[in-house]
Amino acid sequence: KQWYQRRVAITAGALRTIGTASLNPENAKLLHDNEIETTVVGVLGGDNIEVLTECCNTISVMASNILCKEDLTKIGAAQGLMKLVNSENILLQEACSLALANLSLNNKPICLDIAYDPNFKELLEVLHTPETTPRTLTYLCTLIFNMIQNEKLRVELVELDLITAIGACLTAGDCDASIAACKVLGCLVLDSVARDIIVESKTLGSLLTLLKTSTNIEVIKKAAFTLSISAADEAMAKELNNNGALKILSELDAKSASNLTQIALEKLLQYDTTAKYWYQGKLSQLDIIKDDFYDTGAHKPGEDFKSLKHLIGQKIDNKRCVILVSTLGADTEGVEAKSEISVVGSTTNLKARDRTAKGKKYSKIKKKKVPTATLR
Repeated sequence: KQWYQRRVAITAGALRTIGTASLNPENAKLLHDNEIETTVVGVLGGDNIEVLTECCNTISVMASNILCKEDLTKIGAAQGLMKLVNSENILLQEACSLALANLSLNNKPICLDIAYDPNFKELLEVLHTPETTPRTLTYLCTLIFNMIQNEKLRVELVELDLITAIGACLTAGDCDASIAACKVLGCLVLDSVARDIIVESKTLGSLLTLLKTSTNIEVIKKAAFTLSISAADEAMAKELNNNGALKILSELDAKSASNLTQIALEKLLQYDTTAKYWYQGKLSQLDIIKDDFYDTGAHKPGEDFKSLKHLIGQKIDNKRCVILVSTLGADTEGVEAKSEISVVGSTTNLKARDRTAKGKKYSKIKKKKVPTATLR
């Protein structure tokens, strides 16, 4: 037993020495010339937790050298690491996740190896697990971010319930994990299929919760930046507005938390004319009124923007008139609703003007025929 313990200590010490030496470019080249990568990867086949942890740490350091990284890729370092990513030992899991993240940086071949590894689904399960440490979440989100730079992999990973896992990381309560998750989400919204899933999975709600509850300025900046990217899509902009994004961003903007919150606010208003008209009380000549545009009255400080679905679900009280504009000329008769909504339909030429422009109190809408109906 003593001999075994001494062997473990010697092996772990040797791996630490290799890792430390690899920090120097000249030493790293010398080690590479002696094929040290093969020796290190061979250790991954062992079963001692201490040795395996040191081995993962060494691979993490060696991955910073381009020559070592290439060899680690060729000899299958990813396959050995993927077998350890679901380890019950916290330190080993963290070290393994860091090694995968460092190896995958600007390394398409190893990203493909990881994606098609049989244990990749277990890696995603680690993101879902509540007991996963913040460090592991951060490293795995970094790994995912490196992988989805490849468009093909991004499409395939979206189909593996990746978005739900990232949503859980957003509200993990750790600054680094939240920032890493925001980076992944910001990249995923570039894909049209991913955008639909993001809206359906309520992941945007997690992003807004993070933005509302976080006190860390870096987290707020990254969340606001991700939100501004998401708001470039009309459907996502409406979903964000329906979940209170305008109120959250306006409060942060008033505190001057970051200029990124102001940019995100402008993006939200740019791609949702209903929200813009409610918030600013006006539209520019470049704004296009589309189907289902509605006016609920002037914005009041502290008031949340209400979706059309929310308004229809309210009880009839005759306290607020909601104007719904149908630019497609659709027949509004027979439409069922729970609350009274005045509908302006069958318009052919719409142009909204500033309520305050030229001393006019209300905006004018040009139209040829404007039949009015009441939804009930």
